[in-house]
Amino acid sequence: MRTNMRLAFLCTLTLGTLLAQQPAASSGSPTPGEIAKSYLALEMYDAAQQTLDDALAANNLDPAIHYYFAELWFARKNWGKAREEFRIARNLSAEAWPATGRLAAANALLYDATKQRDYRIEAAHSARIFLQRADSIPTTIDGDKMFKKWDSFVDAGAVTGLVTQVREIQTALQNLSGSWATPGGEVYPFSETGSSIAIGNIMGSNPIIFGNLQRSGIGIFDGQLIITVGRTQMHCGLQLALTQSEDFMMLTGTARMLKRSDRACLRLLTKEAKNGAAFPYTLFRQ
Repeated sequence: MRTNMRLAFLCTLTLGTLLAQQPAASSGSPTPGEIAKSYLALEMYDAAQQTLDDALAANNLDPAIHYYFAELWFARKNWGKAREEFRIARNLSAEAWPATGRLAAANALLYDATKQRDYRIEAAHSARIFLQRADSIPTTIDGDKMFKKWDSFVDAGAVTGLVTQVREIQTALQNLSGSWATPGGEVYPFSETGSSIAIGNIMGSNPIIFGNLQRSGIGIFDGQLIITVGRTQMHCGLQLALTQSEDFMMLTGTARMLKRSDRACLRLLTKEAKNGAAFPYTLFRQ
């Protein structure tokens, strides 16, 4: 639950900051998007909606109108409508690529509210695509200043803040805390703190499960899992080497039996596993 609360906090924290970072419109007549953006920064949501409604009636193919309509729905905490409008803006123009980052935030909030896996998967995918694009843009050096030219109608300060926000959202999505299950239905509770992940259930339960994983690279984990089963206290130990999927919903890799596993445990295994060979191992996020 703490992880979900943290995820919601990261998604909503910088909305006002992102809008406030945007500079005033350039000289000349401001565009409807610039006018709506100013209203949003002042929390004048009815005025922003009226401006956007009028602009959309005149031109429903302007990505900026859909982008700031999405920001309006975001400010009103209607994550579903924000998600729809960010998708439209992203699909209308390459200059609307920051909408993919905001789409990650909208989906993360929808997942936090509903626990539907599809939202988490899309949040992870959108975050990855957005950050890949942001990282691919070269840094410009002008004297003692270093900055990126974001190639978007969204102002540079807002995009820079959005990159930081989406990195934090991605980190929260990657966190392993929660319940993970094997294909056979065994459920293991994970609790991640820093680079260490504790595995364990309530003492007195059957089976008793405990262990740990350590991050050895980006999305790569090594560790051990100990399972004690039944009245005979059958003891099984596994050495794990796992990799996290791109949507952060699955851990796949290999397991090897630890030498201290007892004979009752070994009798359940294939000949290859008994001889210490690695065998496939998978866990799914619940």
